[in-house]
Amino acid sequence: MEKLLVATYDRDLLQFEMFCHCIIRNWHGNPRIDVVLGKNTDTTQVQSLIDRIFPDHWCVKVLECAINNNDGYLQQQINKVIYSIDDAVDDVIVFDSKDFVLRPMDIKTFKNENSYRATFYLPDQRLVDLCPAIADIVDRDVSVVPSVINLTPWIWRVDQLKKSWQSLNKRFGDYQTWQSFPAGGEIYSFFSYSWLDPTSTMDWLEPDDNPLLLGGGWTHQTYQGILQEAQDFDRWTERKIWKHSRKLQDPRCLDVTRSVLLRYGIEQEIIDRVFGS
Repeated sequence: MEKLLVATYDRDLLQFEMFCHCIIRNWHGNPRIDVVLGKNTDTTQVQSLIDRIFPDHWCVKVLECAINNNDGYLQQQINKVIYSIDDAVDDVIVFDSKDFVLRPMDIKTFKNENSYRATFYLPDQRLVDLCPAIADIVDRDVSVVPSVINLTPWIWRVDQLKKSWQSLNKRFGDYQTWQSFPAGGEIYSFFSYSWLDPTSTMDWLEPDDNPLLLGGGWTHQTYQGILQEAQDFDRWTERKIWKHSRKLQDPRCLDVTRSVLLRYGIEQEIIDRVFGS
C-alpha cells in the first residue's frame, strides 16, 4: 500500500490549490495524502482549502513542520523524510505543490512489481560529477552511482528510507543540528545510499523503463523555453506532470501554464480562481 505526500508553505498556496485539483482528477491509486507544512504556514487556511476541494473518499492529513529551523528549504527536505517514515504503508510518493498531475497516474507509474522508478537517469553521467558531496554519504565507491535529477515526484520504500535516515543521523549528527541536508538534498542522499546498500530492499527500473514524467516551467526558464515544453508535453504521453514555479519572471509563462491546464481538462473557472482571469 502506498500514500502520497506533498510539501507546501505559505508562499506556495496558489500552486498547492492547483495541485489538489489536479491530483484529485488524475490520481487513480490509494486516495491517501499527507500535506506537510513549512514553519509558520497557516494550518487553518490550508485545512479550509482541503475541506473545500477534496471529496469525502480521500484521506487527507495536515502535518506541522517537523523542525524548528528558519531555513525553509531544509525544513521542507526534512519534512519529506520524517513524514514518509510511516509503518502503515510500504511506499511513499513525494510531490511538491507546483506539480500539476495532468494525465492519469497510479502506483504502476512508479513501481513495476518490485522495481522502482528513479527520478530520471541522466545519460552518460555519474551522480558524483553532478553532486560531489554524495561521497560523504557512505564509505563505498560512489563513482558507480548513475546520475539522476532531483525533481519531484519520486518514490521511496519506507523500510529502505528508515535505514538511510538512521545512517544519516549517525554519520552527520542529529538532524536538528543540521545547517543543510547531507549530499545536497534528500533524494540524492537516499538514492546514493540505497544504490550502494548491499542489503537494499529496492531494485531500480532500467533507464528505458524510466521515461521523463514531467515538463513545464522552472525558475530561470524563458518564455520560448516553456512554449517548447508545452509542445513536448503534448507530444510525449509519458509526461504526466506539468510544473509551474511561482518564481518564473516572464508573466507570459503563466499564460502558457493556463492554456496547458485547460487543454488537459482543468475547468476554466478553477484556473481563473487560482491564477486570476
